[in-house]
Amino acid sequence: MSLKKGIPGWFLGLILTLLFIAMFVTGFGDFTDVIENKTFDLRSRISASGERNPDIEIVVISDEDLAEIGRFPWPRSIIAQGISNLAMAGAKVIALNIMFNEPEESAGLKTIRELSKIYSDLDLTPKDTTAATFLKLLKEAEASLDNDAKLAEAFKNAGNVILPIYFDTRSAGRDQGVPDYIAKSSFKVIHGLNDEWSMKSIIWHSKIMPLLPSFADAAAGIGHINLFPDSDGSIRSQIHAIGYLDNTVVSSFPLAIVKVFKGLDASQARLILGKGIDIQATPSKTEVIPASDPYMSTLIKWNEGPGVAFHTTPFSKVLNKEFQTSLFRDKIVLVGPTAPGIGDKFVTPISSNLPGVEIIANATSNILKDNFFVRPQWIFFVELGIIFLFGLYISFFLPKLKAGTGAVITLLLFLCYGTAGTILFFRSNIWLKITPQLILLVLGYILIVSRNLFITEKTKEKVEADSVETNKALGLSFQQQGLLDLAFEKFRKCPIDEPGAKDLLYNLGLDYERKRQFSKALAAYNMIVESDGDFKDLTERIPKLKGVESTLLFGTRRAKLVFTEVTHVFHYLSSRRPLQSFHVR
Repeated sequence: MSLKKGIPGWFLGLILTLLFIAMFVTGFGDFTDVIENKTFDLRSRISASGERNPDIEIVVISDEDLAEIGRFPWPRSIIAQGISNLAMAGAKVIALNIMFNEPEESAGLKTIRELSKIYSDLDLTPKDTTAATFLKLLKEAEASLDNDAKLAEAFKNAGNVILPIYFDTRSAGRDQGVPDYIAKSSFKVIHGLNDEWSMKSIIWHSKIMPLLPSFADAAAGIGHINLFPDSDGSIRSQIHAIGYLDNTVVSSFPLAIVKVFKGLDASQARLILGKGIDIQATPSKTEVIPASDPYMSTLIKWNEGPGVAFHTTPFSKVLNKEFQTSLFRDKIVLVGPTAPGIGDKFVTPISSNLPGVEIIANATSNILKDNFFVRPQWIFFVELGIIFLFGLYISFFLPKLKAGTGAVITLLLFLCYGTAGTILFFRSNIWLKITPQLILLVLGYILIVSRNLFITEKTKEKVEADSVETNKALGLSFQQQGLLDLAFEKFRKCPIDEPGAKDLLYNLGLDYERKRQFSKALAAYNMIVESDGDFKDLTERIPKLKGVESTLLFGTRRAKLVFTEVTHVFHYLSSRRPLQSFHVR
């Protein structure tokens, strides 16, 4: 391969394109993914709505509530009272973002139950009035101290309470079977069960943090609250369907809320593996919760927050009935902690410290409004096709263009694709990835232009080298012919640092000296001295040569002066009349 051509531009462009295609398809080493996620976050913040959602209210357990009511967890009788107040206020759905995995057993309740056991062991006759009274008192004391029973009763009376479950993603254990309350709330209509690829694509777990049976039986709906962050730790999506054990698929907490809010039965929420979830809201209208990938994750279209798009009320005000009677009527009421230490906070596109209850609110709002960020199934092939087209451009067209023309065309392609991605995002909620393609375009341009500049410089150096050799040869030829001035002009065009250039000038200077052209010899020597002051004997030769030149110059001037004076005398004598001859007698 010649130096002039080097590595072909099409080869460099092709290698770069194949590298980007491999990264995009496999995800291995894809450094563009982090940048793309950041651009998605920026666009999400710009498009986030600050308009209040009229269907959702949030009751928060904040620092103020802890200061007024006490440390959390509170006695469940307090939660029960809050639920009862919300139910009386006309809330259509009450969703508790609070886990109830273990029974609450105070010391007093434990003592009462021990006394009841002792009483049973005594086997007293029912006819004993004192014993019967004591037993009644024990039952009443147990009921007054059994906060779990009070909370279950509040759930039952409200009839619209949604409770969360949590899949234990870190445990290697496996539950023995599917609890009845999960089987009751799971998807009943699932399309794609016979598709092995679809079944394996969704997320499966085999262990949950179970609900207390009394609470589960009284709940109107149940959904999981698991969130799965992206590789950078940020939450951008909600998975609305997770597989459990062998063939049960559990819906998400937001979807369970919407099902109760809209009064949907089991057949009206159809899971289509790999595509999404169809909700038959009315006989003539079907809403779709789209899946952005085979894992059934759905991108969340964010609202401004925290505390912006969703109205919040402190739990203490609900407990004390310090709210307007119409505030919660016919609405979804989410109850969850936001105080530091008791509530989970997550990194999201709109906030680096967003409470989990607001993530649920955003996901629920998306379903109600049928408004999501989406990545249709065809979008991947469009993105891959753009990478391929940009690869063809940088491989086979860009190397043939001039740098300026290539820059203009590359900039136009950059702006056109970036603008298309932006328009799709803001107008159609379609997330078209733009970072891999734009980075390929920029890197390809830099690589190809750099390669062309490198080859140009190498070619220029080669041409200059050929020119130097030509000037050397011509200079020597002129010098041999005695045409020293022409030889000097050729040698002056050669870089002084070129090997042999100083010797050529030195020898030319010697020839000038032989012809007694000392000033020209000095000019040749001075070129050498400017680069190398210690070259051969020039430190001694130049001063001597300057002295000789000065002497000759002085002698020449004196000769000229004498000649001038003689000439003046001659002209003076010639101008007078000739002397008359006379005879000496």
